[in-house]
Amino acid sequence: MGSSDTPPKILKEILKLRGENNKTYELDNGQFQLQGFKSAIHYKDGKELKDIDPNIDGDRVTRAPYIAILTKDKIGFTFKKKETNEEILVELERLGDKEIPYQLPLINANTALYENVDKDVDILIQFNNTGGRMFRILKSPEAEKKAIFHIKQNEKGLRISPKFFGFDAKGRPLNLKTKPILETDYEVYIEDIFTGQTISVDEKTRVRSLSDEVDYPVKIDPEVSTCLKGLLLSDTKRYRGADIKWY
Repeated sequence: MGSSDTPPKILKEILKLRGENNKTYELDNGQFQLQGFKSAIHYKDGKELKDIDPNIDGDRVTRAPYIAILTKDKIGFTFKKKETNEEILVELERLGDKEIPYQLPLINANTALYENVDKDVDILIQFNNTGGRMFRILKSPEAEKKAIFHIKQNEKGLRISPKFFGFDAKGRPLNLKTKPILETDYEVYIEDIFTGQTISVDEKTRVRSLSDEVDYPVKIDPEVSTCLKGLLLSDTKRYRGADIKWY
């Protein structure tokens, strides 16, 4: 006799009950379990919902809600939503005043690594379930701190406002100075400069102050995402009484 405290075992997934970001499983006690995720885990392929796989196949990602293709003449990628015609190109234009020659990346699962593109600088492109990132990895204080990125869209009026994030090796946020230097309806060149300082935040006053203490390597990136919606309330109504777990 098994203990009543023994958790039920999953027998199988009910494929027809898949949602964009949830799975439903049949349990061995006759009940069902709904697993909900905060971002999409499935994409539409015809009438089917299939598991997202952001790994790079050759030079592209296709088993996702988007298609991403690594560019062949510069370090960057194009990113297109499958359900619309929206397409965005993200490229590294320059480091400091130098144009960076193209090189073949090292592909590993969902990442493309461009090693030593400049003194103590690597570029890492990484894809996930909802989008892509291009990390600038500065490995020492001698690494070039200024970068110019070229971002281009295929439709007038789409919102181009990439977010730049930066952290040192201890997870402390970096002080970045980011501004558009050339902007039209379809494209923008953005200058991003790391000042060589981290930012500290006083937990009581929330006052932000600068610190010169930096632990290398540091990672800085502009982010582009499909901005997929979360689990809608309507998705949960048919699971009344189900065991819902969030991940």
